[in-house]
Amino acid sequence: MPAAVLPLLLTVSCTTVVETSAPRRVPPTEVREYAPWWDNPAARQVGRRGVCDTPSEVVRRPDAWLCRLEGEDPAVGDTLHDPCVAHPTAPAATCPDSPDLSYEVRLPAPLPTRSPPVAEAEPWMLRLTNGEVCTTRSVSGGTPHNDGVHRMECFSTDYDHPSGGVVRGGIDRTHDTWTVWLSRGPGSAVDHVAVAVAYR
Repeated sequence: MPAAVLPLLLTVSCTTVVETSAPRRVPPTEVREYAPWWDNPAARQVGRRGVCDTPSEVVRRPDAWLCRLEGEDPAVGDTLHDPCVAHPTAPAATCPDSPDLSYEVRLPAPLPTRSPPVAEAEPWMLRLTNGEVCTTRSVSGGTPHNDGVHRMECFSTDYDHPSGGVVRGGIDRTHDTWTVWLSRGPGSAVDHVAVAVAYR
């Protein structure tokens, strides 16, 4: 074999044998109906009074409301929270900050029963595989912004490692494991994160 051909063969051999690590398998996204009265009642915070007289602008559920919560500090005043989920029989509603933390609101009377929506409720709260929680809601007089299907604000539940961002372009549900693109702010990288649990 000519000596000039041998280096070329060695080069081809080295460039074609490449080891690649298998991608980490992420379980399919779990879709849950948000049911705070039965799933995790110990996580609620009790003691806020309020008024719920407007259907939710965020969630297409017949038991979802926009509520005005009385502030603990009179100087701050009341706050709006959307969504809040009515108790099926008692004069109360729960207003979630995350799947594990919410305010239980005492009301003057049980909320009326509304007709169910025509379309199925869209996911409005997510728990991501990186531990962050994303919610679509109106808080303190704000209104939800739509960027495609959803715009959600995300935050870390680990107070030792705070982080946050905004979901861009909605939820990608083309595969069993849903994903979102999470923007950390102007000039920052956009993270592609899988959704562990979606609540609707």
